Amino acid sequence: MASKYKESKIKEEVLDGDHYYITHRQIDNGQVDYTGLSLGCYKVLEPVSIYDYDNLLPISGWLCLNTETDFYKIITNLSFHKMYINYCSDKLYFGMEFVSSDIKSYKLNVDDFKKEFLFELEKEHKKRTDEYSIEIYRDTKKDLNKYIHNVQLNISTLSLLDFDKFESELKRITFKYHFIEVNDISSFKNCLYIVVLDDYKQFYVGKADSSLKNRMRKHWTAKIIPSRHLWNGGFESSKLKFDDFKIYDTTRIFVCTDIKKIIEENYVEANDRRIEITNTFGLETYDTMNELAKAERIVINNCRCVFCLSDRTPLMNYSKYDELEKEYGISRYDLLIKQYLRLDKR
Repeated sequence: MASKYKESKIKEEVLDGDHYYITHRQIDNGQVDYTGLSLGCYKVLEPVSIYDYDNLLPISGWLCLNTETDFYKIITNLSFHKMYINYCSDKLYFGMEFVSSDIKSYKLNVDDFKKEFLFELEKEHKKRTDEYSIEIYRDTKKDLNKYIHNVQLNISTLSLLDFDKFESELKRITFKYHFIEVNDISSFKNCLYIVVLDDYKQFYVGKADSSLKNRMRKHWTAKIIPSRHLWNGGFESSKLKFDDFKIYDTTRIFVCTDIKKIIEENYVEANDRRIEITNTFGLETYDTMNELAKAERIVINNCRCVFCLSDRTPLMNYSKYDELEKEYGISRYDLLIKQYLRLDKR
């Protein structure tokens, strides 16, 4: 396991390099302490923070001992977690190994959502002590039942969607943009993917800049972020985020690796500077988007709102759909994401 951090028989030498220094760190409440765990020939000694002189923020890692050589070594969190999955995984899903004890729940349910929501809310509250953050915390906790109501509303509303129409939309998108269904995601890189939640008649479109396996692992182990729970329309009509769903809610995965083909077949849209309008968080603009990002936006933009979780589109009971149906004569079942985001801007 290569590392730029020094490997030595002398512990103190490992902790103090020419370009960094390392200190012991505390484990946050809710985080797993891997001290004493053996990963191959490495035994985990303690959690550390790496202060690299080239970076402003510390990097989390672990001080380990190679039991075969008696050399000490610093392993950063990313490398450590890859080793952890490799040596400790006991489950396999879509070709991806995972550790079952790390999964809090396997499918979305209201009770587990409430527990996790409260846990993350309290954890965030302990980190932020400014007056604005305290006010947000109080308001969020006060409205807890409304957040839970939104989850229940999502579950009941999405269950009413027509499965045949959903399947037809999924087939349209996968055929038009050259996606193929896969049962093993372990070998795919630099691709687009569609994750299907059949029980909810929803799908999610995303991009994997590197390993699809690692991208899905981030989705499936993501924590609830209370401040980002509501997307659009408030408690009565905001859709859940894809990361609110759990690992076994995923029933099918489609992958597209021919990015150039999407760009070539949709040349006009790929070169439309307005493509940045539909970027959910505004992190990328047309000038900074690579072909993979543009292909992702093209696919998302052309999905029907009611079946796609990939953008800030609300549940189909949102009043704005009524306005758009009356003004433009487009059924909410036929409304594309790009139309929803642009029609009222004309």
